[in-house]
Amino acid sequence: MISSSKESAPLRVALVGTGRWGQGVLGKLLGFSRVEVVAIADKVHANLSGMLPNEGGKNLAYFQGEHLLREEIQAGRMQVDAVVICGPCHLQAAWAADYLRLGVSVFVEKPGATSELDLERLAQAQHDAATDPVFAVGHLLHFHPIYRCVKDCIAAGTIGQLRAIVSRRWGCRERDSISPLWILAPHDLSMAIAFLGEAQQLSSCEQANQRSWAEFQTSEETRFRIDISPTGPAERFSFYWGERGVIYVDELTNRVVEVTEPIALEQLLTIFKEDEPLTKLREAIQGLNGRELKVEAGDALEEELQAFVVAALAQRTGIQLQLPNDLEDLAKVTVALLTWEDALRGVGKN
Repeated sequence: MISSSKESAPLRVALVGTGRWGQGVLGKLLGFSRVEVVAIADKVHANLSGMLPNEGGKNLAYFQGEHLLREEIQAGRMQVDAVVICGPCHLQAAWAADYLRLGVSVFVEKPGATSELDLERLAQAQHDAATDPVFAVGHLLHFHPIYRCVKDCIAAGTIGQLRAIVSRRWGCRERDSISPLWILAPHDLSMAIAFLGEAQQLSSCEQANQRSWAEFQTSEETRFRIDISPTGPAERFSFYWGERGVIYVDELTNRVVEVTEPIALEQLLTIFKEDEPLTKLREAIQGLNGRELKVEAGDALEEELQAFVVAALAQRTGIQLQLPNDLEDLAKVTVALLTWEDALRGVGKN
């Protein structure tokens, strides 16, 4: 029988990495009633010194290095139920595997893994753990109110069977000198896999300067095309094409437009390749039977972290909850990105 004290006790969470994103994550965690943030680790002393104990975290332990936190947990001197990792991309998988092996649930920011070896380490660590720790990766579009709206629209069948997804994601902050593929593409790949029902096979890719395009296909002949660039104007838009209509999404303006009249996919793909596609896309759908859908308010990061907390609390009492951004999701996205990266090496860089 599960004790009531274990059911009611807060989730003890440690944060690794206190850069710009980590600070935002910490703010969310401190606002959760069922979470007690017990430790922060970062090798950059300036980051830690800017996060001195305050009213919301006066009992925090501070470690100038991830390994110091891990050693305390391993030695049993610190009790931690879950770790949130916002550290450097090239260290994320190794750190996550270490904590999973200790039976600690892990939430890791994207990319989370950048090689097949990373995936093997994570899977083995989760398998070897004495408990069943929760693992989640920061594919937060699963929790974005825009994409909940898109999911409901597709399920209603108004655009017919979904046959293609096309997305453009331009503009990002450089991190760790890692390829922009690993910063910009994971979100859209994760959503395409979720909506199209399986991982895609790369059918073509191109690269010019810092801009990359790739097209994936499934065995059902559905298509996913993605265009990324770390430079240029910030753009975050996509469209979901069905045989009877299309759904247009603009993340930056929080708009979702549903058009319930057929429009040629090739016409949309041609528009998509333009330097300023949004104006041309609006012109193409103007006059068609369409409507702007209401998008409910919501904070994707907060909801993503809350889902992880709920799953970790449930796991602590022996209940396993399925998350959409789990290790299986990460594996599919990582394999697709590795295939794309390998293909670009063959194409050559201009």
